[in-house]
Amino acid sequence: MWAIVAAVAVLAFGAVAVGGGAAAAPTCGLSQLGQWDQWGEPGFEQPIVGAIDVDVDIRGNVYVSAEADWMIHVFTREGSYIRSFDADSPHGLAVDRGRVYNASWGTQKVQVFSTAGDLLLEWGDWDEDGSPMSFVLPLFIDVDVRGFIYVTDAILGQVRMFTPDGEWVRTFGAGASNGVAAHAGKVYVANAEAQRIDVFTTSGVFLTSFGGPGDGDGEFSDPRGVAAGGGSVYVTDTDQRRVQAFSLNGTYRSQATDSDFLRLDGAGTDGRGNVYITDQFTNLVTWFGDTPGRRSCS
Repeated sequence: MWAIVAAVAVLAFGAVAVGGGAAAAPTCGLSQLGQWDQWGEPGFEQPIVGAIDVDVDIRGNVYVSAEADWMIHVFTREGSYIRSFDADSPHGLAVDRGRVYNASWGTQKVQVFSTAGDLLLEWGDWDEDGSPMSFVLPLFIDVDVRGFIYVTDAILGQVRMFTPDGEWVRTFGAGASNGVAAHAGKVYVANAEAQRIDVFTTSGVFLTSFGGPGDGDGEFSDPRGVAAGGGSVYVTDTDQRRVQAFSLNGTYRSQATDSDFLRLDGAGTDGRGNVYITDQFTNLVTWFGDTPGRRSCS
């Protein structure tokens, strides 16, 4: 609930220019390509109120979960509004094969929609004992290439894996509490307690971890959103107002920040080597291109 209160507290009304002003200079391999927001009261045409997570479909359309207005909004990658649809207390978001997945923190459910916003499937309930099909605080979600679904529960510190039809497969990842990304046969999970990223096989076998508490390159203070695509893993380092990029084996590569960042939350990638991040307090969506060959500037 505190997240919604904080998001509403910084709310202002009216539209901000799409495509965002001057792009920042290339920063250590991540080059800012655009920054946009469009917010307003719930029910207005182009609102984002409490931007939490972000993902991109195969056409390049950008989906943003808005926690404070219980909606998922769809934009072009430049920020032009396409449509919105209702979702129960949306938080973690994933888009895959014509489906949109919502980890609903308020109703303790996973919801599955069509890209047009039709509810196709949902499951879950509240259960503090952690029964396989129930949650206490589901926060983030991702889908692998086979259609299997991974959901983190921030209170239980677990990852739940489900079939494409919503049947429980396994539970793993002690300490897993924030973002999750399934990519290239691995599952990358933000462990907020240990301030690191834990890496598992899709069978739930722990492989390695990277990061740790601190403010240096490759270190974190409240890692939240995790996205993976191509040869990179991206993590929003929330308290330090930056996004960091790593190789798939966890080697630090680069980072980027912006003076407008207040509370970074979600991260998502497309098939073009771009990464998108959301800021819960400013409702900004920032779009970076990634050049993996560039190393850290520091």
